[in-house]
Amino acid sequence: MENFSWRLSLAQVGVAGPFSHFAEVDRILAVVEGRLLLRIDGTERRLGAADGCLAFGGEDPVWGAPEGEAALDLNLMLRRGRCSGAIRHLPTLGTPSAGPDISPAITTIVMVFTGPGSVEDEEGGVEVGYLDAIQVAAPDFGALRISSPSPAYRVEISDRPHTAAGPERELP
Repeated sequence: MENFSWRLSLAQVGVAGPFSHFAEVDRILAVVEGRLLLRIDGTERRLGAADGCLAFGGEDPVWGAPEGEAALDLNLMLRRGRCSGAIRHLPTLGTPSAGPDISPAITTIVMVFTGPGSVEDEEGGVEVGYLDAIQVAAPDFGALRISSPSPAYRVEISDRPHTAAGPERELP
């Protein structure tokens, strides 16, 4: 686990308990299904699919519990000092492009889908379904036509580390 620059995973949280400790790793969490009660360094926060994302240090003491049924979260882990990133919740998809909302510093984009959709370029297309993901080099993202009536998540990775004193604690 010490060799990655970035890692993206889905985790089902069915019971209350502590999150894994990852020193020198920045984490960004988005809840895909359900709701989580999180306690980070003693501060409580409730997070659901419509509530955006939460960023925290991998060495922060984090405890989580599903509220009701099990929750499913999307977890982006970024090796501090090597890269940076963000998770963007997209309520529905028409045809996103590499326009002004995608920084030139972004090198990799991963789209995670919560329902059916399609991804097309000049060479053809592919149908996507529940929890399917595609990884694309950022310069090629603008050439894609992506559509889905369901929410999706756009994960943006930059080879540039954060320049501020630390990671953003909350992202849109």
